Parts: sequence; structure tokens; C-alpha cells
Amino acid sequence: MSRIFTIFILLASIAFVSCSKKIVLKQKVAKTKVFPKNFDLKPISDTVLVVFIQGHPKFLSYLQGVKEFYKKRNFDYAWFAKEGMAPRIDMFLNMMNGAENKIDFSHDSLLSIYNRIREDTSVVAAQDSLLNLELKLSLSFFAFADREWSGSDEKLVRKLEWYIPKKKLKYEDILDSLLKNETDDLSLFKAPVYSQYELLKGYLAKYKALEEKAGWSQIWADKKSYKLGDTSAIVVQIKKRLLITGDMESSDSLPLFDSTLVKAVKRFQNRYGMNPDGKVGVLVIKEMNTPIHQRIEQIIINMERCRWVPFELKGDYFMVNIPEFKLHAYEGNKILWDMNVVVGKATNKTVIFNGNLQYIVLNPYWVVTSNIFEKEFLPKLRKNTGYLKSQDIELLKANDPTVLIDPATVNWNRSDSYYHNYVARQVPGSNNSLGKVKFIFPNQFSIYLHDTPAKALFSESNRSFSHGCIRVEKPEFLTKFLLRDQSGWNDKALAKVWATKKEQYIPLKKKMPVFIAYFTAWVDQKGKLNFRHDIYGHDAKMAKLLIEKPRI
Repeated sequence: MSRIFTIFILLASIAFVSCSKKIVLKQKVAKTKVFPKNFDLKPISDTVLVVFIQGHPKFLSYLQGVKEFYKKRNFDYAWFAKEGMAPRIDMFLNMMNGAENKIDFSHDSLLSIYNRIREDTSVVAAQDSLLNLELKLSLSFFAFADREWSGSDEKLVRKLEWYIPKKKLKYEDILDSLLKNETDDLSLFKAPVYSQYELLKGYLAKYKALEEKAGWSQIWADKKSYKLGDTSAIVVQIKKRLLITGDMESSDSLPLFDSTLVKAVKRFQNRYGMNPDGKVGVLVIKEMNTPIHQRIEQIIINMERCRWVPFELKGDYFMVNIPEFKLHAYEGNKILWDMNVVVGKATNKTVIFNGNLQYIVLNPYWVVTSNIFEKEFLPKLRKNTGYLKSQDIELLKANDPTVLIDPATVNWNRSDSYYHNYVARQVPGSNNSLGKVKFIFPNQFSIYLHDTPAKALFSESNRSFSHGCIRVEKPEFLTKFLLRDQSGWNDKALAKVWATKKEQYIPLKKKMPVFIAYFTAWVDQKGKLNFRHDIYGHDAKMAKLLIEKPRI
């Protein structure tokens, strides 16, 4: 079994699968007949539920939820009534059929029971079969919802270094809502999943269709770069490749690199986070040559991440997408604006988590962490005791930060643990590594947003340069945005504080939710599929762990 097929199975398959002859539902299931007038349903009870689920041990984790579901219904049937089958059966089976991996059932399982009752409602064993089908349908829904809408369990998510709390879903409430839904139109049933999930799912279908048609061919470049005005047989291959993914809007077999191709290349470069110069160089060719099965895998991995995050947020919030090197300001699902950011290096990863931005600090001190001090400052201090002063850094006693220490009086050749007696902090000013402002959302990882004097880094395509905190491209704009509803903080007031070079904390009246996320594939506001590099190796680790830790 190929690696990518294994991931398909892990991410989308659920319950009651058999290796005997397979029956696959059609996209639309026919309406069913009504039951005979003298038909009576075999009663459900708490004991019946427990015994049935114990007979299907893979579903024991859903026992409490299923019991709660039927308890709220006074143990009435959900999928049937004395008059016949509920139309929700058709709806649900079609919903499962629309899952990423089509659900197959054997003759002895769910679909065969359903078809047998539908075709002959007078079958003597129908009542036993109905109870069987009733409970299997409910269990199937819980398993389906858990796999499709919740994704991997909390422990696995933590192993994948994702610390945004997983959304909590009450499957019994969702099932109750589905059964009460009066429409047969599945598109009107809003699944409790982050909106990116369905958008990526749409592209997944397109890319799988492309893969069935052999995907795209490798481009063997005969020089380092192709640009406007160039003529080459390779240009024809480039045009064909861009046509496949929609960057090239119409077919063109001419070997000329013309203005239309420049625009197509720029579209491709924008989707991959590259400098959109319209030239096809080594990096562009490399991205074009990435096999389609790898792109499919990348889409699936990010669909799984979509299952974990809150599916609906109201009001304003920030989202930093680490691989994209962007901060986005949202109001619900609408992007208000965005800006470039610099994130942690691979050796100093920015953590994936969320918090509430509560304070703005103007003219901040930068307190040097012990790790940075020992690895970066100590070697320089051993050569030059004046190094701290040259960087506008004060040395303080750790147990009494009001006491300043002269670095020249310290023996910098002692053991590293000795230096825990001191605290180094950089004073506010033009040299300060945090720039003019920092934005605090208290967290266990000591990560925050901040300004930086190193402005040139924001023009780089790959912006992973920090020690883990997030540098923002437009700190003054961000400050004003956060203080827009707080009286007294206009441009003049902010400028006055910045001119003092003295640290000042400003509590926010309204906390701003911040999500530090990691998506290497997503669909942008224009409906275009974007890809980015797996800069921290999270995609690779995720694929490996999902294969090693299969679910139902």
C-alpha cells in the first residue's frame, strides 16, 4: 500500500468495514416505503445500548455520548418511526458517501440491512434488523463525526507540537440537529469544521482527478532561468504545466516567453510565496516538478489540521500562519488586513498555540533569555567585557534587579550556571531588539509580537530568522489598530510616549484573540490554492505519526 493511500485511509475511513463483496452507495439514495400498519418497534433501553456497544469494542469511546443521545430522546428511535424509515437515513448515508474515502459495507452490515428492509418491509426479522440498524447508524454517525470533524486525538495532536486546544464537539447535539433538519439538501447542513476544510477538499478532488490523468510531467530545464523574450522548447513545457493548475488561462503552444506567460508565472509565484518577478528560475522549476502525489498529501495533512481548530469565530482576532510568514487580522471569516512577519528559525521554532493579547508595551526593555545569553553573549563577553555596553545592555543582579553590575567586575570564565545570578536587559532605544513596541499575550512559551530594527528581513521570501518570537512589519499600524477604540491614544499621544524612550505598559480594554498556526496548504480569499514549505518538518512528522497511530 502506498504512503499516500495509507494516509487517505487513516484520515477518512470509519466503522463497519469488511473485506467481502463491497457495495458502494449511489450519490442519491431512493426514498423508502412505509411499514405495515401493525408494525411495532422493538424497544431500546440503557442495557440494550451497553450490550450492543460492548459487542463492537472499537466504538466503546462513544458509549457515553450515544447513551446521552438516547436518554434525551427517552430512548425513542432516531432513524425510524412506526410509519417507516426517516428521510435522514438517506441524508446521512449520502453524507458518508461524500466523505473523502468512500464508505463500503458488506452484505452482513449496515447497507445490506438498510436495503433489505427498504425492499421488503414485511420481513419477519425486520424488527430485530431495525434495532440493529438503528444502533449501527448512530454509532456510525459518532465515528463519522469524530473522524471527519474532530480528527486526531488530543495526545497525538500534542506530539505534533500543536498546542491550540482542539475544538470540543458534542456529537449527540449535532446528530439531534441533523435529524431535525427538514431539508434533504446536504449543502445546507453546515459541518462543524473550519471553512478551509471544505475549500481544500474541493481542490483535493481536482488534484486526485489530475493524478488519474498522470498529473504533470517533469520539466528538464536547459538553463538557469527563463524570462520575457526568451525562446525555447522548455517554454512550451512551462506553459503546459501552468495551464494544468489554472495559472495559465488558455492553451499556448508557442515557444516564446511572452507577457501572458509572465502574468501566469507571477500567479504561480504568488501561490507559492515567492517573489513574483515573472521569471522561471531554479526555485520555480523545483516547485513545478514536485510530484502531484506530494501535493495531494500536503492538502490532506492540512485538511486534518482544519479538523482541530475552532470552526467558527466571531469578532476580531489575529492569526499568524508560520509557514506563510504572515499575520492576518480577521473579523469572523473576513480578512481585514495582513502584514509580513518574521518567525523563529528551525532551531528556535515558533510554537503553535493561542492566547489573548492583553498589553501593549511602548519603548520596551528586552530581557535577554538565559539560553541566548549563554550561547550568544557569553563567548563575546569572554573576549570583550565591554560588549554589553556597546549593545546598550545593562547587567543586573537576578535576586535584586535594582542593582546594576559592571560587566568588567565579573569573571566570565566560570561555569555557565554561575551566570544565572545575573539578568541582562537591553534599554529602550534605536538599538533595542524589540524596537519601539511589543505586544503581550501571556503564555507559557514566552512568545510575543514585537517591532524590530532589522527591517530589511521583511523583504525576504523566507522569513524564519528569530529566536521564536514574532517580529511584525508594521508595528505602529498594529499599535493604532489595537488602540483604535481606546480614548486618549491618538497619533500625537503615542508619538509623545515614544519620544521619552521610557517603558510604558498599556492594558487593552478589549482582549484580542491570537492564533499562531501552521498551514502549508490553504485556499486564499481569491479562491486560489496556496502551498508553502514545511519549514519546521511538522508535515513530515505528522504523516509519520498518523501512519503509526491509525484510528478506527
